[in-house]
Amino acid sequence: MIKRRKLLTLLGVTSALAAPAVRAQKPIRLLEVLDAEVAGFGYYQTDEFLTHISSGDALTLKREPDNKHDQRAIEVYWGEHKIGYVPRVNNRALSRLMDNGEAVSAEVTRTLAGNWKPVKFVVRVGV
Repeated sequence: MIKRRKLLTLLGVTSALAAPAVRAQKPIRLLEVLDAEVAGFGYYQTDEFLTHISSGDALTLKREPDNKHDQRAIEVYWGEHKIGYVPRVNNRALSRLMDNGEAVSAEVTRTLAGNWKPVKFVVRVGV
């Protein structure tokens, strides 16, 4: 007489039975942590460039800890183009989150030609 466990092993079923139950993953909620305007846009891009940026476009944020003016500096990129920085008054908490490995996402919420800060954006963190 063959034991149940041996039979299941022979059938290759034990790994499925021995595996712990997979818990349903909680969906990631995005928490909005910043709503601001890109600082320094005029130093990096022109209003002509602005016509290509649209509300809803994804932005990439990159820490720049070696920045000689602000050790908490965060660069803002639209595709491969640097368009400015997260304003210094808003980068303290966000730089800490990024330095701790938190995933952040950013997107354009508004563009306004002829303005010193023509790109408004929002930053979200997954929780």
